[in-house]
Amino acid sequence: MKFFWINLQEKIFLLILFSLPFIIPVWTISRTSLSHTNWQKIEFFNDEGIKFSSRKNYEKSIEYFSNALKLAPENKTIKKNLAGSYLQLAIDLKSRGEQDKAVTVLEHAVDLNASVEQVHVLLAKLYYEKGSLIDAEKETRIALLLKPKDPYLLKFLGHLNYLMEDYDDAIEIFQTFSEQCDLPFKELELDKIKEETKVFSEYKQLSCHPFVIHYPDESFRERAQWIAKALSKVYLRLGSWWGFYPESEIPVYLYPEKKFYKITKSRMDVVGLYDGKIRLLVNHSSRIRLEQTAIHEYTHHAFSCVTHGNTPFWCNEGLAQFVAGQWDDLRAKMFDSAVDKGQILDFAQMEKADSNYYDRYDRCLAYIQSYIAIDFLVEKYGYGIINELIEGLKENKTAVQVIEDITLLSSGEFQYEVQDYYVKKRKQDYSEFAALKKSLSD
Repeated sequence: MKFFWINLQEKIFLLILFSLPFIIPVWTISRTSLSHTNWQKIEFFNDEGIKFSSRKNYEKSIEYFSNALKLAPENKTIKKNLAGSYLQLAIDLKSRGEQDKAVTVLEHAVDLNASVEQVHVLLAKLYYEKGSLIDAEKETRIALLLKPKDPYLLKFLGHLNYLMEDYDDAIEIFQTFSEQCDLPFKELELDKIKEETKVFSEYKQLSCHPFVIHYPDESFRERAQWIAKALSKVYLRLGSWWGFYPESEIPVYLYPEKKFYKITKSRMDVVGLYDGKIRLLVNHSSRIRLEQTAIHEYTHHAFSCVTHGNTPFWCNEGLAQFVAGQWDDLRAKMFDSAVDKGQILDFAQMEKADSNYYDRYDRCLAYIQSYIAIDFLVEKYGYGIINELIEGLKENKTAVQVIEDITLLSSGEFQYEVQDYYVKKRKQDYSEFAALKKSLSD
């Protein structure tokens, strides 16, 4: 699922890049109602705008096209030239990790009413990445008005409706897609949406902004309340830490065992899942475990939004465990063994690992090593280093590159420092435990 949508987003972005509006030369502009003097000024401003745009100095090209527009405020050609420069500047800002500035620039382009569909496509993508699904849907629908039946936009809109729980709209869009487009849409995916729609139509709801918690029946209400309280706390915690406050509602689904595996198709050892929605297995009544799992999955959501989808495995899983306080003694013993044997995993190789990459043992090792790496970073450099890590990831850098930029540690040095930190910490823990045990026996 994750790979599919990353692939779709890449295709949408290529659609933007390779269908940019051509900067239109001044001779195509009608001279009607323009004095000779004004025409000469427009010609100069437009030519200068084209020149600076070709040099990728988009701020300067915007300045010149804006001056031309002041002289001919209703001219569609100049509006498209200016919108094209805004779009190119937004793409440049996005590549530098300045997504919020890119959104502001694109909103200026929208104000021109220049009917440039790529502006709305990129806005939709940026809103989607930051978790603003309502805005993403609006911009996608506008883009489809300008470019009807575009297969990638249709599929993207269907996915947005699915995440927003507009199941009827999602099903209708996917059916339209499969009927009108050459691109295949797996029938199994449509069946899954229909199955999910049926299951949740019978569920009860508990609202706790920005979460809407769906639970099977009254026997699960207390567990739903526990999870709501835990999510409210982590919402405020990550909001103050990362400055992230979701703009769209986040659905949280509680499943008994059979429904969890039927809907998620997960492995039997998975108890929580984030796939744009938070899904939790609630076949037990351990409050601590349920709260930790919910916090873990929400951290995935927040981290994905603040990094605009650049979530290296070890950062993503390490942070989720760290925020949820999921230290695991059994996994720690695995890491003890890996350290002794010189078999700890390479962080660079862990960047893009997914659920199919590791076998069960290595996956457990990867999780505890990820936790230890985040614990090391926070302990040595403070909580602010995670914000610096996020800023680097927003620029589409790898985690190892960002760590080197921040700490000046190479990949190998970082790996050694994490291992050394852990060994010293374990020795201290064992020493304190032995002292406590001795004091109790005396």
